[in-house]
Order: sequence, then C-alpha cells, then structure tokens
Amino acid sequence: IGGASTLRGYTLDSVGPANAVPQGELALPEEINDLAEYVGRDSPERWVATGGDSMLLGTAELWLPFPTLGLASWDTTSLCLFTDVGNVYFLDQTVRYTSQVRYDEPLLRFSAGVGIRQVTPLGPLQVDLALNPGYRLYPWAEARGEELLRFHISVGDL
Repeated sequence: IGGASTLRGYTLDSVGPANAVPQGELALPEEINDLAEYVGRDSPERWVATGGDSMLLGTAELWLPFPTLGLASWDTTSLCLFTDVGNVYFLDQTVRYTSQVRYDEPLLRFSAGVGIRQVTPLGPLQVDLALNPGYRLYPWAEARGEELLRFHISVGDL
C-alpha cells in the first residue's frame, strides 16, 4: 500500500514487505547511462515491494463544503481533512516468501493531511497534501527513501 488511494503520505507500494535484490547487469544504451546512474541503478542492491497475504487499511475524511466556510461561489468544492492508517503483512505461517524486514517496521503506518475536492466534467478532482509522521519518528525513514510530505492529484476517483 501507499499512494493516492491508500496511505497518502507514502509513494505507491512502498509500505510493507520487500526483497533486497542485487542490481543486475543491464546493457543500456550509452545515451542513458548518466540517467541510469542518477536514479541509483549503480547501487549494489535495491528494495522491491513484494506485498503480503494481508492488508489493514483505514481512512477517515472530514469534508467541509466551501459554502459552509463562507465561500458561497465555490459550491462544488470542498476542503478535506484526512488521516490514513495501515500496513501489509504476512500472516499465514505456511506461506513461503523471501521478503525481509528492511528496518524495524512498526505495526502500523500513518499519514494525515489536507486536500481539495472539486466536481469536474471528467469526474471528481482530488488534490491532497499528505504528511508522513514516520519521517520524523524513525531514524531509518530517510534512508528508506521516505519523504516528509507527498502531493497527490487524481481525477475520477473518490
């Protein structure tokens, strides 16, 4: 989990079990070697999300229509305050997997934030700014590639 429709303070599929895999030798065109090195392909290993056999996810949102806030001309727009909680687990002891714990993973991960909801001809527009409190709580969060704030935009999904 992680991303615009689950834990909004995290990148897509970044929460839960993952495998440490060695970097393979790829024959890349010379024109993109600099780009490949920049994104970390030259590191000795990388973490690949594997998912699990169980997921816990909860979301709470408080929608405040703009007319309620005194902005009557914005009748199709709402302010949204939200919080997300969840994680991905392996619970079935008979499942064989090679995933490893990257760090001392907490039982639950959290995010919270603020967003705007707008009705459009293409469907609902959702713009969210989410805070990952784990970035400040866990010393390994930055090394894992987590960020303090994440910005998400989606159209046609609520």
